[in-house]
Amino acid sequence: MESTKTPKLYQKADGKWYCTIGGRQRYLGKDLVVANEKLAILLGKEPPRKAESIEDFCDAYLAQLINNQSPDTINTKRVTYKSFIEFVGARTSVRAISPETVEKYKQDRLNAKLKRQTVKGRMLNLSALFEHAVKQGLVKTNPVRQIARIKPSIDPNPDHLTEEEVAVLFELTQTQRYDWLKKRDKLLFTLMLYAGLRRIETANLSWPDLDFQKRLLVVRNGKGAKHRIVGLNDALSAALQDCWQNWKRSDEYVVTNLSGEKISRDSLTHITRKYVRLLNHSYQGRRRFSLHSLRATFATRLCERGVSTRIVQGLLGHADPRTTMRP
Repeated sequence: MESTKTPKLYQKADGKWYCTIGGRQRYLGKDLVVANEKLAILLGKEPPRKAESIEDFCDAYLAQLINNQSPDTINTKRVTYKSFIEFVGARTSVRAISPETVEKYKQDRLNAKLKRQTVKGRMLNLSALFEHAVKQGLVKTNPVRQIARIKPSIDPNPDHLTEEEVAVLFELTQTQRYDWLKKRDKLLFTLMLYAGLRRIETANLSWPDLDFQKRLLVVRNGKGAKHRIVGLNDALSAALQDCWQNWKRSDEYVVTNLSGEKISRDSLTHITRKYVRLLNHSYQGRRRFSLHSLRATFATRLCERGVSTRIVQGLLGHADPRTTMRP
């Protein structure tokens, strides 16, 4: 006759947790919480889960993205989650977030006069967060998927530089105080303009990634840890070969600081700011210039020459063609 008693956990002298089911001893681990979850599964029950706060869950989610997504992507998500946490309260349970809560947050951001594209991006970041919560078993459905999507306004003039602005930008590099900086900044802008590199990809580019004979550049561990190959045109090939033969400061990295060390992402941003006030470029009524403007110019030039969206998508390293098509 089988026992009707509910199996219970017990800890042995080795400090590990066990239970006995059907006369058979089962090892359930060293951690009591994990052991309780395993016991519940063995008994065919839903394992107990703690009511995790939205703040703690966001921190844990961002931590596990570190080796999987770019620093820029993670930072953008961090900004979104900080805003959302301030809206709902740090100790609010993940399970307590409803579609109505998300809708109120969306409307609050729109009422704060954020751009529709910006709010749409925040909704996508929140959706990624709650998809992770679904996989973790904290919620059954993603509340973001249950609200109406934001339809972004179509901008017929994406943020790219005209041929005249590109020429002015290269002229501005010659205003640098030192000859080496003149060459370095011009090479930096040439890489982004003719290879479509992201900021972090430019900082990580090394000489072994270049094949001058085949005129190819390999982008290693781009966004999403993906590799891609980009051809070198005459201007970029000549600029890189001149650097390698005459004025490089490192045998490892292509773009460096004066000391020959790998250039940081923050330094690239600082370099850009020096040119903001000099280049009279405007976008959506605002005077601005960013390194991403050069990447957008690379894509725009290809599209204007009749290159298919699929090929441009591959050269930019976009996983989704919709990312390529957006302004």
